[in-house]
Amino acid sequence: MLNHQAIVHPTYDVTGMASEKDLDKLSTQRSPEFDIEFLNTMIEHHIGVLDMVQINRNSQNKKVSSLAQVIISAQQAEIQQMENRIRKLTNA
Repeated sequence: MLNHQAIVHPTYDVTGMASEKDLDKLSTQRSPEFDIEFLNTMIEHHIGVLDMVQINRNSQNKKVSSLAQVIISAQQAEIQQMENRIRKLTNA
């Protein structure tokens, strides 16, 4: 099993990560405003993941580049699902 404590995680200013302020705002909202804000926050997070994983897609390690492509496909599909849900919630 992988020892996550042994891995050094550098600190990055990652695009798409919700701030404390964002989370505080979410905690005070109720549906449907909460749902829409939550989904928008998750879309931004997924876009940040896509930005990050695009770099790894060209890895010389075939398993890593293949995994990156799987992540890209999954994140894009989830973004589409969340956008569809927002449209339904806003009757757009």
